[in-house]
Amino acid sequence: MKSKQICIIEDQDYFKELVREKLQYDPNLILTFLSSAEDFIKNGLKINYDLVYLDINLHSMNGLELMKYTSSRGLNIKYVILSTVFSDNIVFESLENGAIGYLLKSEASDLLDITHTFLNGGSVITPTIAFLVQKKFKKNQVDGYERLTERERQILEEVIKGYTADEVAKFFGLSTHTVRTQIRSIYVKLNVNNRTMLMKKLNHH
Repeated sequence: MKSKQICIIEDQDYFKELVREKLQYDPNLILTFLSSAEDFIKNGLKINYDLVYLDINLHSMNGLELMKYTSSRGLNIKYVILSTVFSDNIVFESLENGAIGYLLKSEASDLLDITHTFLNGGSVITPTIAFLVQKKFKKNQVDGYERLTERERQILEEVIKGYTADEVAKFFGLSTHTVRTQIRSIYVKLNVNNRTMLMKKLNHH
């Protein structure tokens, strides 16, 4: 594997060291540690990072505000939230503002494997976060949900957890083509164009 640029935006020194310890075993990972969102805006945007681990609770500008800032400027940054915050509203706002994953610090013990999963195009949401997403989904069923087939509903539950079409296909023993076709059908029935719009619609339903 060629070298990958990883940025960690975290203001707690002890957790920076913990992340460094977990990721140092892969020499292909080039790590950059920044202490604030402002530092990332000033210096980090100059580098095309393959992955950005972002804490929510940062001083001054928080992680969610940073994602909104870069998203509003059309910047496609692969954020993964790594935080102690697990409010369902924060989780959904993060996912609808472009985060490709949401991890609780207490549940990210296999951070090296998780990092490889993200770099290979996969997705990870730690168990507590997956439970929150599923709980809110079942509570706030969006308009058009009743039109979905049973299989489409099963696939939708996995999609909102952040899993890719390939991962969903393996889970259900289907072809990726079949899953992609069903996801397109789901989006049409729910009147959304992508997962980000789906999360936004669900969060504000």
